[in-house]
Amino acid sequence: MVGSNNVNFQYVFTNGSFRIDEGSEICVSQIVIPYSFFNLNKGLYNNTTFQYKINGVTYTVVIPNGFYTVDNLNNYLETYFINNGLYCINNSNGNYVFFIYLYTNPTYYANQFIVSPVIPSSTAGYTFPSGYINTSGTTYATPQIIFPSSGGLNSILGYSAGTYPSTTSTTAQLNTIGNITPNLTPINSIVIRTNLANNDCASPSDILDTFSLNGTSFGSNIVYTPSYEKWINCSSGNFNNFYVYFCDQNLNTIQSNDPNVLISLLIRQGITKREKAQLALDKKNELDVKKTDMPKIIFKDEAYGKGFSEGEE
Repeated sequence: MVGSNNVNFQYVFTNGSFRIDEGSEICVSQIVIPYSFFNLNKGLYNNTTFQYKINGVTYTVVIPNGFYTVDNLNNYLETYFINNGLYCINNSNGNYVFFIYLYTNPTYYANQFIVSPVIPSSTAGYTFPSGYINTSGTTYATPQIIFPSSGGLNSILGYSAGTYPSTTSTTAQLNTIGNITPNLTPINSIVIRTNLANNDCASPSDILDTFSLNGTSFGSNIVYTPSYEKWINCSSGNFNNFYVYFCDQNLNTIQSNDPNVLISLLIRQGITKREKAQLALDKKNELDVKKTDMPKIIFKDEAYGKGFSEGEE
């Protein structure tokens, strides 16, 4: 393994050197790689910040790196709200009341926030925690969600930069639905690259193959076994080692948390220079033989001088 991202691998040939002849080809036999790529990664994607505003005051939540579904994100936010006093308890049923709620709206292929007016601490019928956010006053408005120009959950949840909803209310719930297509998993497929590949049909030319996550759940193994051999031209020469790299569908760097992978490649040797020269010589000799074996064509005017009388065929 090379580097710290667990997706760059080096293989050293045991005999010290390996000869790959001209015209050789390479393909994938099988790849097994754990699905351990975080969709929230501050260092790689800079997408771990969640911001909200209440009565003009902005609060920032930094979410730890990890793989989160929309439900996971909502649960994390609820835990944060409990730890920071942004909740109360309905005494009639014992339920926790939160003022920001995130969920998926499958009808619109989008995510949606519901925000409720913050309940004043003087309201009867509720229990308020120590350090409750609203310890004075009689009215508090609905929170607003802020998606910054960088660092936020914009792409993950499907919101362009801005403040949502654009208005507030002290009496009614408001909801806001995402306005761009959410991309909860930045990695939708994996591209395999190797310095042994010489792919004339791809750019860059070191692309060997690609495969999708194929519905694999996070934490399980992604198993890629091609249904047929997809041979790619191979670089020729003597190699002491070679490299295999994984990147996403846009050729961006990815980071795996589990380095335990299986990479099985096939190499189909081409022909050596001596064999190539011998084939060329054999072909030339074959053509020369065919030329000497061709029957001579006798034309009619030549036949008259060989004992044929005029009129005879």
